[in-house]
Amino acid sequence: MSRLPTDRRTLLKAGLAAPIALQVNSAAAVSRDLTMFGSERLFTDVQSYTEAGNKQSGGEGDRWTADWTAKRLSSAGFEVERQTFDVPWFEASRCDLRLGDITIPLVAQPLAIETGEAGLAAPLRLAEIPERLDGAIAVVRLPFRRWSSLVDRAAREPLADALARGASGVILITTGPTGEALLLNVPAGHPVSEKPLALLAPRLAAPVIEAARHGAAAKLALRGRGGARAAQNIIGRLVRSGRPWLVVSTPRSGWTDCAGERGPGIAMWLALADWMPRAFPQHSLLFLCNSGHEYENLGASHIADKVGPAPSETAFWLHLGANAAARDYQEMPGRLLPLP
Repeated sequence: MSRLPTDRRTLLKAGLAAPIALQVNSAAAVSRDLTMFGSERLFTDVQSYTEAGNKQSGGEGDRWTADWTAKRLSSAGFEVERQTFDVPWFEASRCDLRLGDITIPLVAQPLAIETGEAGLAAPLRLAEIPERLDGAIAVVRLPFRRWSSLVDRAAREPLADALARGASGVILITTGPTGEALLLNVPAGHPVSEKPLALLAPRLAAPVIEAARHGAAAKLALRGRGGARAAQNIIGRLVRSGRPWLVVSTPRSGWTDCAGERGPGIAMWLALADWMPRAFPQHSLLFLCNSGHEYENLGASHIADKVGPAPSETAFWLHLGANAAARDYQEMPGRLLPLP
């Protein structure tokens, strides 16, 4: 008899999930109400999340979503707590590159360093050419990838190298399948660049790359306002004395509206919050909805430090992140093909 390969992680997952699965089967026989998992209801929750708008931590859309999820947990029978912490923010009023007679839109990468009213007038230089960049605006072309974080070594090191060679500002091209400028997750403690840093969409990059090859003069403008503000993790508990914990967590914040990245996970999280109190009567339940995600999991770090149960008291922890996002796409030459 042939046998499929099995690693330790697979065995561990199976061992953890087996008693949970047995209880789910038992509970399913008692509770047949699965309406919370209906496609219409799930999609309605995705729409509600989407309509809240931009989800940057501590902003209006993030605050609305915090209130909404807290109310839903309370209605499901959970005791709700809010964990407040500080997050940075920045809203650009202008971010572009003036190149001769054309103006090319850029995206300010938080934590942003501004150019001031006059802008930064300097020659463009390609950072991949091994020479000094003193006084220049370095153009850094990232390799083709589905980018998400500036902590990624493949993004962090070319940026640091350009700055070390004297660049007065950096334009980062987030080369990838969408052709768009992608805001990247960053640590909250300090800017990743001590000089102005902006993102350029690959689909708009051709004239900038050509100008940088010849050291053409350009002017970078990056202005806005920012500071620090409060964000909140939403924590729901249903305590059954002496019973092990089941934990379900999901992030809710991000740089944009996050409909595809965060919306499906939020909808599944809300459905599980309705269903699990009946399906798992022998467990205590902890539901977590975190802000601060775009700052390298800042909200989750506060949960881990002060809220999460000890591993010895936890039967299973389910995290609904980008693994529960919108449909995936196959990368084809010049286009994206939606997968079923």
